[in-house]
Amino acid sequence: MDLKPLPLPPRPSEAGLDFSEYIRDVHTEVKRRLSLNTEAYAASANVRRKDKQFHSGDMVLVRLKPERFPSGSFSKLHARRAGPFRIIKKLGNNAYVIDLPSEFGISPVFNIEDITAFKSDEDVSSHTSRTEEMPAYLPKVSTTTTPQEDIASIMDHQFVSTRRGGYYKFLVHWRHRPLSDSAWVKGTELQRLHPELFTAYVHHNLPESSSSEDC
Repeated sequence: MDLKPLPLPPRPSEAGLDFSEYIRDVHTEVKRRLSLNTEAYAASANVRRKDKQFHSGDMVLVRLKPERFPSGSFSKLHARRAGPFRIIKKLGNNAYVIDLPSEFGISPVFNIEDITAFKSDEDVSSHTSRTEEMPAYLPKVSTTTTPQEDIASIMDHQFVSTRRGGYYKFLVHWRHRPLSDSAWVKGTELQRLHPELFTAYVHHNLPESSSSEDC
């Protein structure tokens, strides 16, 4: 019985090999350019971030994002920016605590990318035109308590004056949540939620109030 040799697989033509190599080169070049563009963008963003620094007391405009408000409460009628407001303090490299009106009902911590310097009185007219569509009120976020284990730290405090004297409120950072979700909590509420953390903070930062009922 004669066995016929199996036919050899067809060899790719030189033109096909050249085209395949060309495609690989194109893909390599595209990846290289994308990498360079990404690095250039990151470097540019870092430069802008370094140049864009604020200090306590600076007046700024803040960008209001829909995710800061309860679902369904933020509409196109809301202004994209609001202010001017005063910077209270800096948190880390890229976050600031802003002195927002209490009726805003949102976290006072803003990323540096959402803050714009309010330069002078000359900007008032243009700023007003940008916020003409803003309603007379902003949706208020309902106050909800958070379990003790969800409180990561106390970042700041303020004294609120009232006719009856006043009280302290504390800026609380929730565990496993971004700084932008931080919120002001009254001393009495914080003492109920996390008595150990509250006592330690007051003892270290407000020794004159540790034995009083001001908090």
